[in-house]
Amino acid sequence: ERFRSHDFPLRRSIREGETIHNEIAVIRRLDGEERTVRYNAAPVLDKNGEIYAGIVQFYDITDERKASDRLAESEKKYSTIFNHLQDVYFEIHLSGEIIEVSPSIEEITSYQRQELIGSNVRDIVVGSVSNAALLERVTSYKKVVDFEITIRDTDNRQIPCSTNLQLVYDEERDGWIVVGSLRDISDRKRAEANFEKELTINKTLAEVSDVLISPNSTVEMVS
Repeated sequence: ERFRSHDFPLRRSIREGETIHNEIAVIRRLDGEERTVRYNAAPVLDKNGEIYAGIVQFYDITDERKASDRLAESEKKYSTIFNHLQDVYFEIHLSGEIIEVSPSIEEITSYQRQELIGSNVRDIVVGSVSNAALLERVTSYKKVVDFEITIRDTDNRQIPCSTNLQLVYDEERDGWIVVGSLRDISDRKRAEANFEKELTINKTLAEVSDVLISPNSTVEMVS
């Protein structure tokens, strides 16, 4: 939108005595290029307190604005991805405190995202041995892939999960944290259990067949 004549900062300062701080405008140069500027303006008073002039300062913030727009777009994309992850993304302190978790945690458990932030993984991961082993492994190897843990839901239901973890340095918090992803593997565990059950049945049938059928056995056909 074009500036109207009475909107020009210097005019406002001289005619209305307005002091203007950090307003933003887009100007078009003679070569047609548009630049984003931040401007300040103020009236200049004589010894009697009357306005006799005005001053205006322009700062070219085009590059700064472009960088800000790119950052905002990046944050928007990250937010969209973060909020629609199927796996659970999380960040935890080495103490076990949960400092971030994606909303997808609400898809596989009854926990609300906000109630988990600030809690400790020891409160939801079954077995202290698992917690100790998990922390020891990630601090030793910096990265852990497909480590199985069990989560205790709010109703004490146990949910088998696979987690991938990596130790990273967080400059914002000035310390090491663990970032990772979590996936519900209940279906996989049921499939494994069924497979093991079938193997056991087949093994039992084979053993029974070995007992019932010997080299000297004869098979008679009855008509």
